[in-house]
Amino acid sequence: MPGFNLQVPKSVEGIDSKILMPVNAWQDKTAYKEQLKKLAGQFVKNFEKYHDGTPKEVIDKGGPTTKF
Repeated sequence: MPGFNLQVPKSVEGIDSKILMPVNAWQDKTAYKEQLKKLAGQFVKNFEKYHDGTPKEVIDKGGPTTKF
């Protein structure tokens, strides 16, 4: 999932795979992408207060990003 460094499964037994990706729940895909970027930006801004005490590998791979 762009912006959040999350991996979403492609399939889960007994679940329609279309609903596993949040974008598929939105009729307006452009609005979804705008909200995704906005939310990722809010997470990045909030994380700034923890940046100095967080290991570099966590920052590089484990958190939200504004890079899409």
